[in-house]
Amino acid sequence: MIVMYVLISPCILHPMLRAEGITTEDDLKAFARCIERCRKFGIEIRELPCPETKMLGLPRAPGPFAGRMDTPECMEQMDALEKTVRQQIETELPAFLI
Repeated sequence: MIVMYVLISPCILHPMLRAEGITTEDDLKAFARCIERCRKFGIEIRELPCPETKMLGLPRAPGPFAGRMDTPECMEQMDALEKTVRQQIETELPAFLI
């Protein structure tokens, strides 16, 4: 049996995680279409961790990456989150795919 899944940003599933005022009605419709398409074809959705929410919290105003997310602390957190996600994927993959 082949298991397929899509790694998805948490703000696609939970738009309230996005910076205030940046989500449009068109965004919400696109997010809903993506989610529905995965469900229609039996593709599991896996939510990634969100370093922006972890580092900047909620609510937050929109802002540039520079000066907010390009700090050594944030880069370390993103590296740790990536490592966790990779370990989870490797743990779940059948042995012949590793």
